[in-house]
Amino acid sequence: MESNFYAALKNVVTKHVNFKTVLGFSISAILLWLTFYNSGLHLKDVRLNGEQVYYFAAAIVVFIFSVWFYSVRAKLFWINSQKNQTSIHAYDSLILGNFYNCLLPGNLGEAVRAWHFSRKNKVTFSRSLAAIIAEKWIDAQMFVALAILLYLFKPFVSHYILYSIFLTASIVVLLSATYTFLRRNNAAERKIWRLIFRLQKTGRVLYRLYSHTGTHIDGIKTNRCITKYVFLCCIVFFLNLLQFFFLLKAAGVAEPVCSFYTAFLVVASMMIIAFVPSAPSNIGVLHYGLYSALILAAYQYGLSPDNKSLQSFALFGIYVHLSYIIPEVLLGTLFVIKERKIIF
Repeated sequence: MESNFYAALKNVVTKHVNFKTVLGFSISAILLWLTFYNSGLHLKDVRLNGEQVYYFAAAIVVFIFSVWFYSVRAKLFWINSQKNQTSIHAYDSLILGNFYNCLLPGNLGEAVRAWHFSRKNKVTFSRSLAAIIAEKWIDAQMFVALAILLYLFKPFVSHYILYSIFLTASIVVLLSATYTFLRRNNAAERKIWRLIFRLQKTGRVLYRLYSHTGTHIDGIKTNRCITKYVFLCCIVFFLNLLQFFFLLKAAGVAEPVCSFYTAFLVVASMMIIAFVPSAPSNIGVLHYGLYSALILAAYQYGLSPDNKSLQSFALFGIYVHLSYIIPEVLLGTLFVIKERKIIF
Protein backbone atom coordinates (compact mmCIF):
# COMPACT_ATOMS: atom_id res chain seq x y z
CA MET A 1 0.00 0.00 0.00
CA GLU A 2 2.76 2.41 0.97
CA SER A 3 4.70 1.65 -2.22
CA ASN A 4 1.56 2.51 -4.21
CA PHE A 5 1.34 5.80 -2.32
CA TYR A 6 4.96 6.62 -3.08
CA ALA A 7 4.51 5.74 -6.75
CA ALA A 8 1.43 7.97 -7.00
CA LEU A 9 3.24 10.86 -5.32
CA LYS A 10 6.19 10.41 -7.67
CA ASN A 11 3.81 10.49 -10.63
CA VAL A 12 2.25 13.77 -9.44
CA VAL A 13 5.66 15.38 -8.95
CA THR A 14 6.97 14.18 -12.34
CA LYS A 15 4.00 15.68 -14.22
CA HIS A 16 4.49 19.15 -12.80
CA VAL A 17 8.20 19.48 -12.10
CA ASN A 18 9.26 20.31 -15.66
CA PHE A 19 7.03 23.36 -16.07
CA LYS A 20 7.69 24.57 -12.52
CA THR A 21 11.44 24.08 -12.97
CA VAL A 22 11.56 26.16 -16.16
CA LEU A 23 9.33 28.82 -14.61
CA GLY A 24 11.38 28.88 -11.40
CA PHE A 25 14.72 29.26 -13.13
CA SER A 26 13.32 32.00 -15.38
CA ILE A 27 11.90 33.99 -12.46
CA SER A 28 15.13 33.55 -10.48
CA ALA A 29 17.31 34.76 -13.36
CA ILE A 30 15.16 37.84 -14.00
CA LEU A 31 14.91 38.85 -10.34
CA LEU A 32 18.61 38.31 -9.69
CA TRP A 33 19.43 40.56 -12.65
CA LEU A 34 16.93 43.17 -11.43
CA THR A 35 18.51 43.19 -7.97
CA PHE A 36 21.94 44.05 -9.36
CA TYR A 37 20.60 46.40 -12.06
CA ASN A 38 18.27 48.44 -9.82
CA SER A 39 20.72 48.71 -6.93
CA GLY A 40 23.83 49.41 -9.00
CA LEU A 41 25.69 46.72 -7.06
CA HIS A 42 28.64 44.98 -8.75
CA LEU A 43 30.20 41.63 -7.90
CA LYS A 44 33.42 43.35 -6.82
CA ASP A 45 31.38 45.07 -4.07
CA VAL A 46 30.45 41.72 -2.51
CA ARG A 47 33.12 41.50 0.16
CA LEU A 48 33.38 41.54 3.93
CA ASN A 49 35.72 43.89 5.74
CA GLY A 50 36.64 44.31 9.40
CA GLU A 51 33.81 43.76 11.84
CA GLN A 52 31.47 42.79 8.98
CA VAL A 53 33.19 39.39 8.98
CA TYR A 54 32.29 38.86 12.64
CA TYR A 55 28.66 39.85 12.09
CA PHE A 56 28.39 37.47 9.14
CA ALA A 57 30.00 34.62 11.10
CA ALA A 58 27.68 35.30 14.06
CA ALA A 59 24.68 35.10 11.72
CA ILE A 60 25.77 31.66 10.50
CA VAL A 61 26.23 30.41 14.07
CA VAL A 62 22.77 31.69 15.01
CA PHE A 63 21.28 29.97 11.95
CA ILE A 64 22.88 26.63 12.89
CA PHE A 65 21.40 26.92 16.40
CA SER A 66 17.98 27.73 14.93
CA VAL A 67 18.08 24.56 12.80
CA TRP A 68 18.78 22.48 15.91
CA PHE A 69 15.82 24.03 17.77
CA TYR A 70 13.72 23.46 14.65
CA SER A 71 14.58 19.76 14.78
CA VAL A 72 13.64 19.60 18.48
CA ARG A 73 10.29 21.14 17.57
CA ALA A 74 9.80 18.62 14.76
CA LYS A 75 10.12 15.73 17.22
CA LEU A 76 7.02 16.84 19.13
CA PHE A 77 4.76 15.46 16.39
CA TRP A 78 6.04 11.95 17.11
CA ILE A 79 5.91 11.82 20.90
CA ASN A 80 3.39 9.30 22.25
CA SER A 81 3.16 6.51 24.82
CA GLN A 82 5.68 4.40 22.85
CA LYS A 83 8.12 7.14 21.78
CA ASN A 84 9.96 9.95 23.54
CA GLN A 85 12.22 12.65 22.14
CA THR A 86 15.44 10.69 22.61
CA SER A 87 14.18 7.83 20.42
CA ILE A 88 13.28 10.12 17.51
CA HIS A 89 15.91 11.24 15.00
CA ALA A 90 14.99 14.48 13.22
CA TYR A 91 18.15 16.60 13.00
CA ASP A 92 19.90 14.48 10.35
CA SER A 93 16.80 14.53 8.13
CA LEU A 94 16.42 18.29 8.49
CA ILE A 95 20.04 18.93 7.53
CA LEU A 96 19.74 16.64 4.49
CA GLY A 97 16.48 18.28 3.44
CA ASN A 98 18.08 21.73 3.59
CA PHE A 99 21.07 20.44 1.64
CA TYR A 100 18.95 19.05 -1.17
CA ASN A 101 16.87 22.24 -1.24
CA CYS A 102 20.13 23.91 -2.27
CA LEU A 103 20.45 21.47 -5.18
CA LEU A 104 16.88 20.71 -6.27
CA PRO A 105 14.18 23.10 -7.51
CA GLY A 106 10.68 23.42 -6.10
CA ASN A 107 11.66 22.74 -2.45
CA LEU A 108 11.99 19.04 -3.30
CA GLY A 109 14.49 18.81 -0.45
CA GLU A 110 11.45 18.53 1.83
CA ALA A 111 10.58 15.25 0.10
CA VAL A 112 14.16 14.04 0.68
CA ARG A 113 13.85 15.03 4.33
CA ALA A 114 10.59 13.09 4.67
CA TRP A 115 12.02 10.06 2.88
CA HIS A 116 15.17 9.98 5.05
CA PHE A 117 13.13 10.47 8.24
CA SER A 118 10.82 7.61 7.30
CA ARG A 119 13.76 5.24 6.82
CA LYS A 120 15.71 6.49 9.84
CA ASN A 121 12.76 6.20 12.22
CA LYS A 122 11.00 3.26 10.53
CA VAL A 123 7.73 5.07 9.82
CA THR A 124 5.80 5.31 6.56
CA PHE A 125 6.75 7.95 4.02
CA SER A 126 3.23 9.36 4.02
CA ARG A 127 3.26 9.94 7.80
CA SER A 128 6.71 11.50 7.59
CA LEU A 129 5.69 13.88 4.81
CA ALA A 130 2.45 14.73 6.64
CA ALA A 131 4.45 15.79 9.71
CA ILE A 132 6.28 18.36 7.57
CA ILE A 133 2.94 19.59 6.20
CA ALA A 134 1.67 19.89 9.80
CA GLU A 135 4.74 22.00 10.64
CA LYS A 136 4.04 24.33 7.72
CA TRP A 137 0.38 24.51 8.68
CA ILE A 138 1.10 25.59 12.25
CA ASP A 139 3.78 28.00 10.99
CA ALA A 140 1.09 29.55 8.80
CA GLN A 141 -1.07 30.16 11.89
CA MET A 142 1.90 31.81 13.58
CA PHE A 143 2.40 33.92 10.46
CA VAL A 144 -1.06 35.46 10.92
CA ALA A 145 -0.11 36.58 14.44
CA LEU A 146 3.19 38.00 13.16
CA ALA A 147 1.40 39.85 10.37
CA ILE A 148 -0.93 41.52 12.89
CA LEU A 149 2.04 42.59 15.03
CA LEU A 150 3.83 43.90 11.95
CA TYR A 151 0.93 46.20 11.05
CA LEU A 152 0.74 47.45 14.64
CA PHE A 153 4.42 48.42 14.82
CA LYS A 154 4.54 50.70 11.77
CA PRO A 155 1.98 52.62 9.71
CA PHE A 156 0.68 50.93 6.59
CA VAL A 157 2.13 52.22 3.33
CA SER A 158 1.10 51.28 -0.19
CA HIS A 159 3.64 48.58 -1.11
CA TYR A 160 3.19 45.18 -2.74
CA ILE A 161 5.01 43.37 0.09
CA LEU A 162 2.54 44.60 2.71
CA TYR A 163 -0.34 43.77 0.37
CA SER A 164 1.14 40.30 -0.19
CA ILE A 165 1.51 39.71 3.55
CA PHE A 166 -2.09 40.80 4.10
CA LEU A 167 -3.35 38.58 1.26
CA THR A 168 -1.36 35.57 2.48
CA ALA A 169 -2.58 36.03 6.07
CA SER A 170 -6.16 36.35 4.81
CA ILE A 171 -5.85 33.10 2.80
CA VAL A 172 -4.44 31.33 5.88
CA VAL A 173 -7.39 32.53 7.99
CA LEU A 174 -9.84 31.35 5.32
CA LEU A 175 -8.15 27.94 4.99
CA SER A 176 -8.00 27.57 8.78
CA ALA A 177 -11.70 28.29 9.07
CA THR A 178 -12.42 25.78 6.28
CA TYR A 179 -10.24 23.11 7.90
CA THR A 180 -11.89 23.64 11.30
CA PHE A 181 -15.34 23.41 9.71
CA LEU A 182 -14.50 20.17 7.89
CA ARG A 183 -12.98 18.53 10.97
CA ARG A 184 -16.16 19.33 12.91
CA ASN A 185 -18.62 18.44 10.13
CA ASN A 186 -18.03 14.88 9.01
CA ALA A 187 -20.82 14.90 6.44
CA ALA A 188 -19.37 17.88 4.56
CA GLU A 189 -15.89 16.40 4.85
CA ARG A 190 -17.00 13.12 3.28
CA LYS A 191 -18.78 14.88 0.39
CA ILE A 192 -15.67 16.87 -0.51
CA TRP A 193 -13.41 13.84 -0.37
CA ARG A 194 -15.78 11.83 -2.56
CA LEU A 195 -15.21 14.46 -5.26
CA ILE A 196 -11.45 14.39 -4.75
CA PHE A 197 -11.37 10.58 -4.91
CA ARG A 198 -12.44 10.90 -8.56
CA LEU A 199 -8.81 11.84 -9.21
CA GLN A 200 -8.06 8.18 -8.40
CA LYS A 201 -4.43 7.71 -7.29
CA THR A 202 -3.87 11.44 -6.79
CA GLY A 203 -7.01 11.62 -4.68
CA ARG A 204 -5.84 8.76 -2.49
CA VAL A 205 -2.45 10.43 -2.01
CA LEU A 206 -4.10 13.70 -1.01
CA TYR A 207 -6.48 11.98 1.40
CA ARG A 208 -3.73 10.04 3.11
CA LEU A 209 -1.68 13.20 3.59
CA TYR A 210 -4.77 15.05 4.88
CA SER A 211 -5.58 12.28 7.33
CA HIS A 212 -2.04 11.93 8.67
CA THR A 213 -1.62 15.72 8.92
CA GLY A 214 -4.76 15.94 11.03
CA THR A 215 -3.50 13.12 13.23
CA HIS A 216 -0.18 14.93 13.80
CA ILE A 217 -1.90 18.21 14.67
CA ASP A 218 -4.32 16.48 17.04
CA GLY A 219 -1.40 14.59 18.58
CA ILE A 220 0.27 17.84 19.62
CA LYS A 221 -2.89 18.66 21.61
CA THR A 222 -3.46 15.15 22.94
CA ASN A 223 0.12 14.82 24.20
CA ARG A 224 -0.01 18.30 25.80
CA CYS A 225 2.86 19.63 23.75
CA ILE A 226 1.21 22.86 22.58
CA THR A 227 2.96 25.09 25.13
CA LYS A 228 6.35 23.54 24.39
CA TYR A 229 5.75 23.77 20.65
CA VAL A 230 4.83 27.47 20.82
CA PHE A 231 7.83 28.13 23.08
CA LEU A 232 10.17 26.52 20.52
CA CYS A 233 8.49 28.56 17.76
CA CYS A 234 9.30 31.71 19.73
CA ILE A 235 12.94 30.65 20.14
CA VAL A 236 13.30 29.97 16.40
CA PHE A 237 11.63 33.31 15.63
CA PHE A 238 13.99 35.19 17.96
CA LEU A 239 17.02 33.46 16.44
CA ASN A 240 15.79 34.40 12.96
CA LEU A 241 15.48 38.02 14.09
CA LEU A 242 19.00 37.92 15.49
CA GLN A 243 20.40 36.33 12.32
CA PHE A 244 18.86 39.00 10.08
CA PHE A 245 19.93 41.82 12.41
CA PHE A 246 23.55 40.62 12.28
CA LEU A 247 23.33 40.44 8.49
CA LEU A 248 21.97 43.99 8.32
CA LYS A 249 25.11 45.01 10.20
CA ALA A 250 27.33 42.88 7.94
CA ALA A 251 25.84 44.50 4.82
CA GLY A 252 26.47 47.99 6.18
CA VAL A 253 22.79 48.97 6.23
CA ALA A 254 22.57 52.32 8.00
CA GLU A 255 20.24 53.18 10.87
CA PRO A 256 17.32 53.55 11.32
CA VAL A 257 16.69 50.90 8.64
CA CYS A 258 19.19 48.66 10.43
CA SER A 259 16.82 47.70 13.25
CA PHE A 260 14.97 44.79 14.79
CA TYR A 261 11.77 46.03 13.13
CA THR A 262 13.40 45.60 9.72
CA ALA A 263 14.55 42.13 10.78
CA PHE A 264 10.92 41.44 11.79
CA LEU A 265 9.74 42.61 8.36
CA VAL A 266 12.29 40.30 6.72
CA VAL A 267 11.01 37.30 8.72
CA ALA A 268 7.47 38.01 7.50
CA SER A 269 8.69 38.54 3.93
CA MET A 270 10.47 35.17 3.92
CA MET A 271 7.06 33.48 4.17
CA ILE A 272 6.01 35.16 0.93
CA ILE A 273 9.33 34.43 -0.79
CA ALA A 274 8.97 30.71 -0.05
CA PHE A 275 5.83 30.53 -2.22
CA VAL A 276 7.36 32.06 -5.35
CA PRO A 277 8.65 29.51 -7.91
CA SER A 278 12.43 29.72 -8.12
CA ALA A 279 15.69 27.97 -8.83
CA PRO A 280 17.25 25.91 -5.99
CA SER A 281 17.80 27.77 -2.67
CA ASN A 282 15.44 30.57 -3.81
CA ILE A 283 18.25 32.32 -5.64
CA GLY A 284 17.13 35.56 -7.27
CA VAL A 285 13.68 35.50 -5.64
CA LEU A 286 15.31 35.75 -2.21
CA HIS A 287 17.68 38.52 -3.29
CA TYR A 288 15.07 40.73 -4.93
CA GLY A 289 12.47 40.05 -2.23
CA LEU A 290 14.77 41.13 0.60
CA TYR A 291 16.09 44.07 -1.42
CA SER A 292 12.48 45.24 -1.84
CA ALA A 293 11.70 44.61 1.84
CA LEU A 294 14.49 46.95 2.92
CA ILE A 295 13.28 49.63 0.50
CA LEU A 296 9.85 49.26 2.12
CA ALA A 297 11.41 49.61 5.59
CA ALA A 298 13.18 52.81 4.47
CA TYR A 299 9.87 54.27 3.27
CA GLN A 300 8.23 53.37 6.59
CA TYR A 301 10.98 55.30 8.37
CA GLY A 302 10.28 58.28 6.11
CA LEU A 303 13.50 57.89 4.11
CA SER A 304 14.24 57.88 0.41
CA PRO A 305 17.22 55.52 -0.05
CA ASP A 306 20.19 56.84 -2.02
CA ASN A 307 22.51 54.78 -4.24
CA LYS A 308 24.73 53.70 -1.35
CA SER A 309 21.73 52.54 0.65
CA LEU A 310 20.32 50.61 -2.29
CA GLN A 311 23.62 48.80 -2.74
CA SER A 312 23.68 47.85 0.95
CA PHE A 313 20.10 46.56 0.61
CA ALA A 314 21.10 44.33 -2.32
CA LEU A 315 24.19 43.23 -0.40
CA PHE A 316 21.96 42.21 2.51
CA GLY A 317 20.02 39.87 0.21
CA ILE A 318 23.26 38.27 -0.96
CA TYR A 319 24.55 37.81 2.57
CA VAL A 320 21.26 36.26 3.72
CA HIS A 321 21.50 33.76 0.87
CA LEU A 322 25.13 32.95 1.71
CA SER A 323 24.35 32.63 5.44
CA TYR A 324 21.95 29.82 4.52
CA ILE A 325 23.73 28.10 1.69
CA ILE A 326 27.24 27.93 3.21
CA PRO A 327 26.28 25.99 6.39
CA GLU A 328 23.61 23.97 4.55
CA VAL A 329 26.07 22.76 1.91
CA LEU A 330 28.92 22.12 4.35
CA LEU A 331 26.80 20.34 6.96
CA GLY A 332 24.76 18.62 4.26
CA THR A 333 27.88 17.18 2.65
CA LEU A 334 29.02 15.79 6.01
CA PHE A 335 25.61 14.25 6.70
CA VAL A 336 25.35 12.77 3.20
CA ILE A 337 28.60 10.91 3.93
CA LYS A 338 27.39 9.97 7.44
CA GLU A 339 23.96 8.78 6.27
CA ARG A 340 25.04 7.34 2.90
CA LYS A 341 23.80 3.83 3.75
CA ILE A 342 20.29 5.12 4.37
CA ILE A 343 20.24 7.64 1.51
CA PHE A 344 21.67 5.37 -1.19
